[in-house]
Amino acid sequence: MSRPLAASSSVVTPNKSDCRQIAPKKVVLVDDDQFFTRNLERLLRRQGFTVVTVKSAIGLSATMEREQPDLLLLDVTMPSLNGDRAADALRKAGLAKCPIILLSALPKEQLAATAARCQATGFISKVRRAEDILKEIALVLERWEA
Repeated sequence: MSRPLAASSSVVTPNKSDCRQIAPKKVVLVDDDQFFTRNLERLLRRQGFTVVTVKSAIGLSATMEREQPDLLLLDVTMPSLNGDRAADALRKAGLAKCPIILLSALPKEQLAATAARCQATGFISKVRRAEDILKEIALVLERWEA
């Protein structure tokens, strides 16, 4: 059994039978937690994703225009500009042309309410197992492309 991604010292590669197949996509990952970012980036790259990491939501509009990602993974609690406010601003400006998944260690109910408030496509707890994170990403991308 794998440990939560945020608490693990290494990334666990899930069995292919445990996860849906995810077509390679470009992901912008915005998080100020370097440890979590490094582990999630490694996990996503192993699954074939191209990953662009950003430490702050400040300037995210330019990153979104430049990178044209297929998915935005956005931490909620960051200095300067919280991810939910950044997501809301991107949606209002018409710059969010991809699904947005909020990331946080907040309690599930609070994270769900925050995601709904800023019209995020989904949310993932940072304390979930690597397999669960990949499954949620696959589900969000499937719903988005349907």
